[in-house]
Amino acid sequence: MNSKIIIRIDDVCDTMDWDRFFYFKKSLEELQIRAILGVVPDCKDQTLMVNEARTDFYDLVRKWRDYGDTIAQHGFDHIYVSTDPGLMAINKFSEFSGLCYQDQLKKLAAGKEIMVKEDIWEPHFMAPAHSFDDVTIQCLSELGFQTITDGYGFYPYEYKGMLLVPQLFSRPIPLPTGIQTIALHLNHGSRKEIDYLLNFLKLNKDRVVPYSSVVKCNPSNDWMAKFFRFLTRATIRTYRQIRR
Repeated sequence: MNSKIIIRIDDVCDTMDWDRFFYFKKSLEELQIRAILGVVPDCKDQTLMVNEARTDFYDLVRKWRDYGDTIAQHGFDHIYVSTDPGLMAINKFSEFSGLCYQDQLKKLAAGKEIMVKEDIWEPHFMAPAHSFDDVTIQCLSELGFQTITDGYGFYPYEYKGMLLVPQLFSRPIPLPTGIQTIALHLNHGSRKEIDYLLNFLKLNKDRVVPYSSVVKCNPSNDWMAKFFRFLTRATIRTYRQIRR
C-alpha cells in the first residue's frame, strides 16, 4: 500500500517562467493529472518576475480551472513583511504571520476581490513561505475560505474550523499510507528536478489524486493522525534547525 499524492504548483503569476511552467503543465495533462495551482492575485515579488507579463494570464487560469485543476489564492502580493514563522514555523519570513487582524484581512480580501472579479476564486488558500497564524485563519474563515494547503502529518485535519491538507515535501517520499502533497516552485527548480518528478509520475500516476477530491473526505483526528502530526512537526523542525 502506498500514499496518495497531490501535485501543488506555487507562485503562479503572469510573470513566471512560462517555458518551465508550460513544459511541466503539458506533461501533467498528458498524464491526465490535475494539480492545485497557487495563484498570486497582485504579484509584486521581483523574484517571480522572470518573463514579461502575459495579458491572457487569467484566461489561462480559467482554462486550467475548467480542465479540473484546483485554484488556490496564494497570498496577495507575495511580499514578505514579517519575520514571524507562523504556525508551521518553517521560514522566518511571512506575508501575513504576525500582522494585526485589520492588515491581514485587508490583504486577503483584496486578493479575493481580484480573483472573484476574474472568475477564478475557489475557497482554498496557499500561504507564501508556508507562513500563517491563527489571525490568518480567522480572516480566511470570515472571507469564506474552507481549506489551506499546508500542515503537518499525512492526513487532512481540522484546525479552528479550517481544513488543513498537509504539505511537507518537494519530491515524493516512500510512505506506506496517507496523503503527501508535493510542492513545486517552477521559477527556481532545475530541469533535472522537474524531469525526475515527471518520470516518477509516469510510473505512479494511479497514486495521484486531485486536491478537490481530498478535501471532500472527512478529516482525520484519531490517535494515529495526531501521532504523525507530532512526529513530522518535531522531525522537520529539528532537521531545519540543524541545516541552518
